[in-house]
Amino acid sequence: MSLKRIATIVSSLTACLLLIIKLVVWIISGSIAVLSSAIDSLLDLFVSIFNFIAIKNSEKPIDKNFNYWRWKIEALASLFEWLIITASWLYILYESILKLINKESVSYLWTSIIIMLVSFLITLQIKQIIL
Repeated sequence: MSLKRIATIVSSLTACLLLIIKLVVWIISGSIAVLSSAIDSLLDLFVSIFNFIAIKNSEKPIDKNFNYWRWKIEALASLFEWLIITASWLYILYESILKLINKESVSYLWTSIIIMLVSFLITLQIKQIIL
């Protein structure tokens, strides 16, 4: 298995762990910051899975049914990632505006901050292992 594929598997598992933690804290606290970070982790999970599939297919040799360069799949994956990131940005903006209009406050602020710090440390450790 290539190093690129291993990196996407580790990235997927990390994103899944962080997603679960952040969703629980968001449900408890109602924090938009935690929600946006949870969405980011969800997107990381989808993108990592999509990248795994793209990398796996781009490494295959050219055949008669797929006679153009397969590495172009990775470029299409990048476009897909950009579309997902843009859509998530719009959703987070929408949720933030609703919170401002309804004057909702955050519950369990310190719990949210601690979880965000823990998720940062987990991500930092995983990146050091991969790199």
